[in-house]
Order: sequence, then structure tokens, then C-alpha cells
Amino acid sequence: MRIAFYGNFGDGNLGNEVTLQTVIDHTLARWPDAQLVCICTGPEDVRARHGIAAFPCRVSAGRWSRRAESAEPDSAPGPVSRSGWRRLIILRLAARTVRLVLWKLPLECAHWVRSLWVVARSDMVIVPGTGIATDKGCGPWLWPYELFKYSALAALCRVKLAYLSVGAGPVDRPLSRWFIAQGLAMAAFRSYRDQDSRRFMHGRGLDASRDAVYPDLVFGLAAQNLPLRQAADAPTRVIGIGLKDYTGTGDSSDDSGYREYLEMMAAFVSWLGTRGYVVRLLIGDMQYDSRVRRDLLELLERRAATGERPRVVSQSVTDVRELIGQLVETDVVISPRLHNLILALLLEKPVIALCDLPKVKALLGELQLAKYCLPIESLDAERLAACFVQLEGEVGRLRTHIRERVGEYRDAVEQQYDAVYGIMSPRIRAGEPSPGGQRPW
Repeated sequence: MRIAFYGNFGDGNLGNEVTLQTVIDHTLARWPDAQLVCICTGPEDVRARHGIAAFPCRVSAGRWSRRAESAEPDSAPGPVSRSGWRRLIILRLAARTVRLVLWKLPLECAHWVRSLWVVARSDMVIVPGTGIATDKGCGPWLWPYELFKYSALAALCRVKLAYLSVGAGPVDRPLSRWFIAQGLAMAAFRSYRDQDSRRFMHGRGLDASRDAVYPDLVFGLAAQNLPLRQAADAPTRVIGIGLKDYTGTGDSSDDSGYREYLEMMAAFVSWLGTRGYVVRLLIGDMQYDSRVRRDLLELLERRAATGERPRVVSQSVTDVRELIGQLVETDVVISPRLHNLILALLLEKPVIALCDLPKVKALLGELQLAKYCLPIESLDAERLAACFVQLEGEVGRLRTHIRERVGEYRDAVEQQYDAVYGIMSPRIRAGEPSPGGQRPW
């Protein structure tokens, strides 16, 4: 079997990395000799972290991009007349058009050919989880275009295509909606990680009425990767506080939302400290969340100069194994990161979700834990503290409830793998050769 995975992997988001690791483990459990390749944003990292072949999902322009951009006029020297501004605008548009026609388009065409070679040698292309069906923060020419690109290549090569438990939305631009809808329409198997994602896609150029909804793929993480520690093992309760590069819902150039978020988290951490709890800081994205952790520690240091210093544990994390090790040492996890929450639930930890995205609200709602999902935008430390006190009062019941629901989710994820890999069974029973022959990746 030759399986190609496509997605945003290798860029430091630990939720995406544990998603990829989970689908690799399930694939190898069914076909130990399968040849795997990942079409992704960070192929070098994927090769080192997961030990499989990897291929860049888009053109890497490198120094040629910087050279072309530096050649484009940036500003006019001194005062410029109206006609001068008109000439400057025309010159800029001409430079960008030349760069597009003579540089970007040829590179993209060459990448299509190289991608075609990778897809044509596969038995199946799988898009495993993550919230990839969106144009948030990227516009139509990044993830929407790439979803369409690899779906079209799979269709062209008659290679089976499957979308597994993907998240969808938001999508703001009409071209993005078209790219995503057409890409998903080419799939032989299509499922979403929550009902909200399916409802979002239905009617936007796609009939999703028969599409399945399965839990996030990370609920299928192998049990041996999840050591359990009971709360009674430690004399002091440890509260895991997840952090995120939250900037609010307003103008991205205004950091007031970010500062308010930091102040709120610092006040809550200090409140926990006065009650004897130890706080362990957690992150979910090495690229973005490290700055938040640093800023919060600096703010706590300034606050400690005028009051009691809370006991805070902050350790770096470089992979999912280290993150799980940190989560094991906690008794309760409070986080805005989806996969911080999912991993905590797999470890049977009660959670409070700090919600700034629909996917977080959907997760807690479907787990019947909606009262422990609080919106970041309107949250204050007092409300968070009250929610925490309520959770502490029913920890035992919550652990039992979480254990039961996570067991159901594990079974559902397993059923999905049986369904999607069952698509290949007729070809395997018939002894049909792989499209790529016997050559390895």
C-alpha cells in the first residue's frame, strides 16, 4: 500500500503533529509494510519527527522571492505629483505582473508536475483532520487553492481521495468557497469532526447531507502513549493553564485584546496561587505560543513585586511526547487550544475550555460539557474562578463521564478507519498492482 497524507504538518503546531502521528499509527497497524509520504508545509520536520517520506505542498521561493521583491519599487523619492503617482502605480502593477507571469506561474506549473508524480504513485490520498477547510488568515490562494489542487490531481490520476474528520470554516471569500467545495466534492470518502463543520459546508456548493461526522482523529491516539496518573499521587494539585496567541476579534494591529487576555490569565494564575495550587503553563504551538508564555511570565514577575508569588512551572516543549508528559502531571486543564483539551480528556482530566473558535465550543457541546466552555472575548478572572470552583466540586463525576465518552469516541474513530481503508479492500483482494509498481518513495 502507498498512502499519501496532505496537510499543514511540520510547522510546529503540536495538535497537527499528533493528528499526523495518530493516522500514521492506525495505517501501519493495518498495513505494516505500507509506504507513506506526507505532502506538507514542513517536509524536513516531518521526515525527522515521524520518520516517513515528505514532499513540499507548495513552491518554496526562497531567495528568488526576496530578490524579485527587492527589485520592485517601494516608494517614491521626495514629493510626487499626481501624474508621478500614476506612473508609480503603473510601474508597480507592471512589475508584479511580470513577476507573476515570468516567475511564479512557471514555478507553480513545475510544482504541479512534481506533485502529479507523487500522487500518481499513491493508492490513496488522505487529508487527515485539522481545520484545513478555511481561508481564515490566508485568503483563497493558500489552503483553499491547495485543497482543490491535490483533489484535482487525485481525480486526474484516479487515486482514491479521503477527507477524515476535517474542520470547516470560516470561509469569507467566494473563490475560497469554490475551491474548497470542489475539492471536497472529488473525495471518495468525506467526514467532518463536528456537526458545525458539516452544516457549514452543506449548501456552499456541496451536498454534505450524506457526509459522516466522526470525532477528531486524535481521540484514536494509541493507549500506550497515554500514561495515567491519579490526582492522589501528588500532595499538591496542579492546574494546567494552556496559552494561545489570542489577539481579540478587533483590528489585528491593535494589541489591546492581547494585553487584556494576558492580564486576565495573570490574575487567574495569581488567584490559584493564593489557594495553594501549582500552575503548569502549557502551549500547543511552538511557533506562536512561546511568545505568550514569555509575556505571561514577565507579567507575573512584575505582579509578584507587589504581592504573593504563585508557584508556576514553565518548561519548553518540542514534541507531542513532551506535551503529554506535562499534561500527565496536571489534575485539571484550562486551555483555548483544541488539542490541549483533547489530549487532557484522553488522560481523563477535567477541562475548562477558553473558547475563541467554533471548534472548541463544538467539542465541549458534543461531550455534554458546555457549561465548562467560556468565551475568551468577554471573560474575566472572577468568572473563570467561579467556573473552576464549580468544576472542583464535581471532579469525580466528571472523570467517570469523560472516561465513558472518550471510550465511545475511540470506537467511533476506529470505525472510521475501517470504513475508509475498506475502500481499498476490493483492489487488495483482487491482487491488483499498486500504481507505482515496486519502487519505494
